Amino acid sequence: MDGTMSTQDNCQIRELTTVDAVIDALGGNVAVQDLTKAKSLQTVTNWRYSHRIASHYYVIMTTALEAMGCTAPPEIWGIKSASEALEAAAG
Repeated sequence: MDGTMSTQDNCQIRELTTVDAVIDALGGNVAVQDLTKAKSLQTVTNWRYSHRIASHYYVIMTTALEAMGCTAPPEIWGIKSASEALEAAAG
């Protein structure tokens, strides 16, 4: 083994809880820019710094994660989860 890890090896039915973990699991900044067709590499870097990915990338990125056996909470993309929405409605 040469010590490299493919993106397929990054997840085995596990939940990723940070922007960094999502980007790293998908292969890093360049791979994520290619996947999402983000405007620039700086855009992906900015997601790491802001700890938030733009919501319009949710479907493409979660589909790629699911294919690898990973999940990530919608809050990473600034989307409220169902439980959050229910709590807000009840509160």
